[in-house]
Amino acid sequence: MNRIDSNQLLGQMRSMVQEMNAQKTALNTNSIQQNSDQRTGFNDILKTSLVEINNQQQTASSLSTQFESGDVSVKLSDVMVAMQKAEVSLQAASQVRNKFVGAYQDIMNMPI
Repeated sequence: MNRIDSNQLLGQMRSMVQEMNAQKTALNTNSIQQNSDQRTGFNDILKTSLVEINNQQQTASSLSTQFESGDVSVKLSDVMVAMQKAEVSLQAASQVRNKFVGAYQDIMNMPI
């Protein structure tokens, strides 16, 4: 039976958290620069979000295909993380859509 090295696992989790924090900082910096450069409308924000979700889906699919074809440079953990990111992004987009549909229905059912 294989034993899991808890120190190695903890180190991997910490490095993933640091990577996510770095990406979050970069995204915040980019959004601040975009907001100061120009005002973006709701349509632009929605379009950008959908493009990012699509890119995550394509990246996950590509990594999965590479791993399945035996590419040794692609790790299983990278494939799983990419697939989870894509799934969470898609679920979040779905929840946002559901909220908008609900708000639209509430507005349409309001008496005038």
